[in-house]
Amino acid sequence: MCMGMRVMLVARGFQQTKGKDYDEVFAPVGKGTTLRVLLAIAALLGWKIRQMDIVTAFLNGIIMEEEKDEILMLLVYVDDILLFSASTALLDSAEQMLEMQFKCSKMGEVKYYLGMHVERDVEKGVLRLHQRKYCEGLAEKYGLQDGGKPATPLPSGFTVEPCADEEVVGDSDRKLFHSMVGSLNYAANHTRPDIAFATSRLASVVSRPSHEQLEAAKRLVRYVSATASVGLEYSGVRQRLQRGAADVKSGEMLLSCYTDASFNSVKADGTSIGGLCVLARRWCCELAQQEAE
Repeated sequence: MCMGMRVMLVARGFQQTKGKDYDEVFAPVGKGTTLRVLLAIAALLGWKIRQMDIVTAFLNGIIMEEEKDEILMLLVYVDDILLFSASTALLDSAEQMLEMQFKCSKMGEVKYYLGMHVERDVEKGVLRLHQRKYCEGLAEKYGLQDGGKPATPLPSGFTVEPCADEEVVGDSDRKLFHSMVGSLNYAANHTRPDIAFATSRLASVVSRPSHEQLEAAKRLVRYVSATASVGLEYSGVRQRLQRGAADVKSGEMLLSCYTDASFNSVKADGTSIGGLCVLARRWCCELAQQEAE
């Protein structure tokens, strides 16, 4: 049996010297929001999506090249690259250029990227993004395979408020709470908007969680693992192309933004909770949540 080892240099940013190397960029990372925007565009316009892995990492962030009426976009996350374009020839050319500059491997149509499954039915014009493998592993990671499969992220009527000193968990449980909220946040920020609110509320008490809030985090982990195949779907492309929709032909997209906020819903400090959703036609690009005074 052959085993391979891989080593990567990690730049220690805290050792930078002011006025000397603050402007140096070592490892670019594309945001989850940017990835979803590009996937929405690819689904809407029927673009092809290819993946490459660069052995020599630390490239520059996002690149967009335009050649006549053809567009090529590259999303870079350290050494993982996605290439988006409607032109097969342009994709082939870009891959050849990268192979000339870096030691890299072509991985064909994207199937799995940064822990996210990308499933596409070109004929139906459907693209699905989910984290089934990652979500299924959360219950096992935290030893929560037993205990049922909750139907909702949090119990009905459950609120998250700062707790009294005697209700705060010990150090070991606090570290467990930190870890669970961090793992849930990764899913919420990429493919699971259904847990964004619950994760955000639990994160607001991450420094002083109560025993009740710890149990709520465990329930949320069980919920995510039980609904591991839930994700985002970008669809309707073929139907729009067959109808000859003007915005598809011209490359234009209509963006819609929906926002709402509660009023003084957090009694402890008088803050409100707001939500924002940005849509490209019917395709969700971003779902973010924030707290505002």
